[in-house]
Amino acid sequence: MPIIAKLDSLLNRLNRHGEEYGFPYLIYGYYELFNYFMYFTIWYFTHKINEPYPGVYWHIFAPFLCLALVLRKYWPHNLKKFYTLFWYFTVMCTQICAITYTAFESYEYSYISIDIVLAIFILCLVLDWASFAILVPLGIICGMLTEYLIKGKLMWNLDQTTFTHLLIPVICTTGVGILFSRNATRFRQNFLLQRKLAATRTVAGMAHELRNPLATIRMSTRGIKRYNDILMENYYAAQAANLGTPQLPDIELMERVFKNVEAEINFSNTMIDTLLANSKEIATQSSTTSSNQIAQCVQAAIARYPFASDEERKLIQVDLAHDFAFQGDDLMVTHVIFNLLKNALHVIKEQQKGQIFISLELANDGKYNLLHFKDTAKGMSEKTRAKIFDSFYTETQTGTGVGLAFCTMIMKGLHGKIEVKSELRVFTEFVLSFPKCS
Repeated sequence: MPIIAKLDSLLNRLNRHGEEYGFPYLIYGYYELFNYFMYFTIWYFTHKINEPYPGVYWHIFAPFLCLALVLRKYWPHNLKKFYTLFWYFTVMCTQICAITYTAFESYEYSYISIDIVLAIFILCLVLDWASFAILVPLGIICGMLTEYLIKGKLMWNLDQTTFTHLLIPVICTTGVGILFSRNATRFRQNFLLQRKLAATRTVAGMAHELRNPLATIRMSTRGIKRYNDILMENYYAAQAANLGTPQLPDIELMERVFKNVEAEINFSNTMIDTLLANSKEIATQSSTTSSNQIAQCVQAAIARYPFASDEERKLIQVDLAHDFAFQGDDLMVTHVIFNLLKNALHVIKEQQKGQIFISLELANDGKYNLLHFKDTAKGMSEKTRAKIFDSFYTETQTGTGVGLAFCTMIMKGLHGKIEVKSELRVFTEFVLSFPKCS
């Protein structure tokens, strides 16, 4: 259903945001469990036992939320996508709601001021500014609503002078906290970027080592094929001479097997080139400058794609009437189309609607022939469109953010370009420009 798809998309965006910002999920859970335990212990030994415990309802409810954060690995798999959302809820309840509720119950200025200042500083450290701006008013409203539901009224116990004195440290703490928060945000983002770069280089190193076994498989396959050609020649000669040789079923299959193995080895080497190029180990300028037909690249990408069903394959409408030639590596261009195909089908599956249209356009007076790749799933916002070709930018949990960045490098290596046009909730269209062959 569209509503469920939109909710899933929202959860994915929240999870990606938490990953990009580096929210301290477990650390915060452990901190709050320790905080509430110490809070109760100190209160128990410094107050008379018959005095009311301030904010008792929140102080009972909050530790259970923190415990659920800490026990993340025991969550059912289908509930883990809600973890970031639950973390937001826990932070709001344990900090903002609890402090707001306690402020209505307490008469002690020093008690309230210390709690509020500490809560604001913690929020500035664990949240980004946008989350802070959203959660604070929501938490205050939630805390006031809790007070009203329990007491039947809202009664502020501090006079105006005390409230004014309280407001000054709150404002100062918020300003200082936001300043530190921005520095922490940059540090987290740089740290995550370095982790992604390190992971990419590690994978690239592993990919480089795969060249040796692939080369061995290629040489072995070609050796077997040479002997197979001799055997087939003798087999056909024996049959022509009526020597009683048995009929071999699907004899043409052997020839197709050799061609498929060779094609898959070439494609695997292209994927290795992709990983190595993203780690800056090879130049993006293709060493192959032969002339190739773009229609063959489109057909090869579609033929190689592992469609989930025939229905998924039927989502693609292709018009190759205006075929054109280009100078460059056909495998690299096939990879570009393959990557666009993968991304579009992922969005169509997520939105449960849309089709893909691939068409070619010959240059009239311009310098470029064009390939249009359009999907009608959901389109994209201006913010996404501005970042879509950036390295490591992704809006999916399974993506790495290197696919379209590498496609851009491939097109630049061909002296072409890749551009995107989109209308939110309507369509997304990538336009690949190839220089005209002279």
